[in-house]
Amino acid sequence: QTTAAGTGTVKKITALEYWINGNSTDRTHRALTAQNTYNWEELLDYSTIPDGINTFNVRFMDEFGAWTAVQSHFILKQTIATGENKIVGYRLWYAAEPEFIHDVAVASPTSTVDINDSLSVSYLPKGSHHISYQVKDVRGVWSPVVTDTISKTDNAFFSFTADKREISQNESVTFTPSIRHFIDSIVWNFGDGMTEVNFEPVHTYDSIGHFDVTATVWHKGTLEGVSYVEIKYISVIPTGITTPEVSTIRMYPVPVSDMLTVESPDTPLRALRVVALNGTIVRQVTCRGENTSDISLGGLSPGTYIILTTTDKGVFSGKVVKK
Repeated sequence: QTTAAGTGTVKKITALEYWINGNSTDRTHRALTAQNTYNWEELLDYSTIPDGINTFNVRFMDEFGAWTAVQSHFILKQTIATGENKIVGYRLWYAAEPEFIHDVAVASPTSTVDINDSLSVSYLPKGSHHISYQVKDVRGVWSPVVTDTISKTDNAFFSFTADKREISQNESVTFTPSIRHFIDSIVWNFGDGMTEVNFEPVHTYDSIGHFDVTATVWHKGTLEGVSYVEIKYISVIPTGITTPEVSTIRMYPVPVSDMLTVESPDTPLRALRVVALNGTIVRQVTCRGENTSDISLGGLSPGTYIILTTTDKGVFSGKVVKK
């Protein structure tokens, strides 16, 4: 010190302060007996500091109230002895969809792991992708991120489902994609002249017939829409009696516990279908032109079901109670 009080003299140390990492507001102050040379030797409890590299900071004050520059030293806190740490898992993700993370556990954790796993990338759209990796140790600490670039030459796999494949006129169908990641938008064509941009549309069919459903998928970062046909058709059948010429349809016993008998005295039977109230066909049989046929409701949950009877003169619907 050359410009403050005591210039030219050997000043005495009267206090010290120390703290961990950048937490200087939580520093510890110690007043010392003034002396020119101070040998500080003390065992400090740092059981609560985080694992890994930490910084120990200290400064000293002289008898004139001036502080020295801060001296910093790195200390390593390691709760697991050297050589005992192991890699227990890894994760990877893509820049285009950072929330879509693969977490993979290592089957046999060791200190050095040669990862040679085969991971499906069928969901990735065609093109170049930035991929990132991290590994995790037994303490749950993740390594620094390693990045790379991969290329995919084919289109992404995509599929969708419909909650019902056969419905009555003016009923609705919900379409659900198998995956939503890496997709910017989906354009649906319901086959009846109507289209919609949505991820999970609900569409009402006003017309009778069979309708091909297609989904054109636009992936993130691409300028090309890829068309997929998953549901070959949605079958829309008439509601109720289509032809008044069918005069009589008998169903018994009602309520039914197992076998239901359906009679059509005036016209041959072609098919019988049992439909749940949500529109799902749960049982069906094909008839060979006879006027009487049986269909089993055994094993179905108790409740009300719709019986669709197809004849040469149209479709007849009725309700029965399963007990």
